Amino acid sequence: MGRWSNASFTMLLKMLKEELLPDGANLPNSYYEAKKIIKELGLSYDKIDACTNNCLLY
Repeated sequence: MGRWSNASFTMLLKMLKEELLPDGANLPNSYYEAKKIIKELGLSYDKIDACTNNCLLY
């Protein structure tokens, strides 16, 4: 997720759930739960490597 660590993404989800979203909002508790939901929906992603000069390799 944009070079975020799993722990930092989990912290973001926690902050969104506690501070920004209304009570009872349905949001995954961790990176792994979010990834599992995406996989169950049949969605996927392709990792694209970028060079130091922001050149993309396809």
